[in-house]
Amino acid sequence: MSILIQKHGFYLLKSHISFTITNLANHLGNISHDTINRYSKILVFKFRRFMAKCLRPT
Repeated sequence: MSILIQKHGFYLLKSHISFTITNLANHLGNISHDTINRYSKILVFKFRRFMAKCLRPT
């Protein structure tokens, strides 16, 4: 799925109007809205878990 991250980055650089998941799915063509949504939720969960570990008092 790292290719999806790269394509999403290019999409954000090129698109100045709409940054929605639906618009990204339409732009990519072969990846569905649901796939992008599930993947982004996983990334957010991993990021929050990582930050919680980093901010834990030692």
